[in-house]
Amino acid sequence: MKLTFEVVWRTASEELRDAAAQFWNVEGAVRDPAQARLRAEHLLVVVKDEANAIVAVSTAFRDVLHHFGFSMFSMQMFIAKKWRRFGVAQRILVCAWEGLNARFEAGEFPDTLGILLEVANEKAMRICNRAVWRSYGMEFVYAGKSPRGNHLRVWYFKGARIPI
Repeated sequence: MKLTFEVVWRTASEELRDAAAQFWNVEGAVRDPAQARLRAEHLLVVVKDEANAIVAVSTAFRDVLHHFGFSMFSMQMFIAKKWRRFGVAQRILVCAWEGLNARFEAGEFPDTLGILLEVANEKAMRICNRAVWRSYGMEFVYAGKSPRGNHLRVWYFKGARIPI
């Protein structure tokens, strides 16, 4: 079955945000409607099947990482159980980075240097344990562990410079 991947950061319609909130509720990812609505405001990539049903989403928000000394986009994703294959996650990551990188290169947020991903999937942490993920054009670099013990991965935008 063919999937479509669409970058919708800051352009998602009200209808799409409602559909994402419903998707999280049905899948058991975010059951609190108020929390789902708040999270839907940060939609980044939406993945749909041939019937135009949402099967995966990612969200991102700008976050100052004090231990890094600059801002990054903190990204999360949720994939419906039926579609949980690493290829889907990889395509979401690539779409997210391409969409945000284009905006970075256009000067939209020069102080935000890339994407920070917290990998909560134990299987992914075990299997994909190289310091740098290089596949599908990705270059996510291992940056340590979160307080929850999950891997933190960073993908810098093209031309990103560390502030002095």
